Amino acid sequence: MIESLKALDPKEVKKELARRHLIDFIKYTKPDYFVNWHHRVICEYYERWAFGDIDRLMLFMPPQNGKTEIVSRRGPAWIFGKNPDAKFISCSYGASLASSINRDVQRVIDSDAYREVFSETILSGKSVRTVTAGSSYLRNTEVFEIVDHTGRYYCAGRGGGISGHPMTHGNIDDILKGREEAESKSVLDKTWEWFNGDFYSRQGKNAKILITATRWNEEDLPGKLLKLAKEDSNAPQWTVLNFPAIAEDPIPEYDPRKAGEPLWPDKYPLSHLLQVRALSEYD
Repeated sequence: MIESLKALDPKEVKKELARRHLIDFIKYTKPDYFVNWHHRVICEYYERWAFGDIDRLMLFMPPQNGKTEIVSRRGPAWIFGKNPDAKFISCSYGASLASSINRDVQRVIDSDAYREVFSETILSGKSVRTVTAGSSYLRNTEVFEIVDHTGRYYCAGRGGGISGHPMTHGNIDDILKGREEAESKSVLDKTWEWFNGDFYSRQGKNAKILITATRWNEEDLPGKLLKLAKEDSNAPQWTVLNFPAIAEDPIPEYDPRKAGEPLWPDKYPLSHLLQVRALSEYD
């Protein structure tokens, strides 16, 4: 494989690597993306989730550490490049946020850099609300379809209707808005009901589900799912990636840090994190 790439010119090598690996795709389509070690780990597990041996994946990390760019913006675009027939459902705490991310995914697919890597995956040239006589492909802030393929991306806020939209890949990114919602039993209960009654029932055969969250409460959606998995072997079993802002023992094998070291020192040095913790251990 490596030998075959040596015969290509440098740009063709970058394009081929971008087709094969998510981290290389991100660097190709967003050259200013600063890659820290944890981004590489996330991309490796995302690849295994999207097309490999992981069906249920959870990712926990603090806000503003690059997770959404990978799992909700660049990741779906990369999946459609490799499989333009994928059915993707993406949900977050609010419809406006979900729609904003939808537009971001569309911008990635529309970019010149993306077409250089995945020329067969394209969107309709204009926003349309309905399909007419099979000649138009949906493209708006809720849904877009891949031209000449069966691929579809649909987004919704928590509690929003997603019936009629089967999925091969389901993505939940920040299903709770923040501390206030995380402390509301009513919100937590409704989230649980929505996940079981609406979201989880949309999966097709061998569907993949990814939940990304900043953890605020042990009784949140990931907490309930992990508790259920522990108590019932028949329940969905999850692979978990956890990246605390400051490393704590026991440290998992995918984390190269020692206890007490920051996650992303170039962006959030330890001195900054200690100041935040001094103000509020909870936050």
